[in-house]
Order: sequence, then structure tokens, then C-alpha cells
Amino acid sequence: MNDQNNLPPISRTTDPSTSQEAGDQITSSGRRACQIQAAVAAVKNNPHRTVNELAGACSLNAHQLSRRVSDAHSKGFIAPSGIRACQITKRKARTWAAVDKGA
Repeated sequence: MNDQNNLPPISRTTDPSTSQEAGDQITSSGRRACQIQAAVAAVKNNPHRTVNELAGACSLNAHQLSRRVSDAHSKGFIAPSGIRACQITKRKARTWAAVDKGA
């Protein structure tokens, strides 16, 4: 999971240079990979929860977690498991579950 070269871009080419620099820094420092690991662990330990619900179960806030859940999904570690009303926001939201990658 620490393969930083296979992560999707964290910023758009049209984003300001400050956003691109911040994205490069969080990726090259390894913080992004650590946050992805935290997101995957939260989903494994709390399946079928929304991002806002998962934020209470890990060290990331909902904003950080939303971004790392997206990364974890693009890497195939987690997948959407449904849509339901979030217990935190009361709005419909996607729920997540870990993907069994096999042995």
C-alpha cells in the first residue's frame, strides 16, 4: 500500500501552484499513504459506514477521510457497499466496505 507512484494525482493541473505543491508534499512525505492505511483500517473495522461516521473511528477528520477513502477506492482496497441516511448528517451518503483481495 506504500506504492506512492501508483496513486492518482492529488490536484488538478488547473489548481493553483500552492495546491499542487501541497499535494506533492503530502504524497512524497508518506503522509498520504499513512492516511490511506488509516482509512482502510477504519473501513475494515467499521464496515458499511459513511465517511462522516468513520471519521469518529479514526485519527482523520471527515474532510481528510473523504479524500483518502477516494484514494483507497481507486487502489481497490475498499468499495461502495450501499447508500443510506448518515447517522451524523442525516443526509443520504455512500457506505464503504473493505475488498477481500484474497490470500
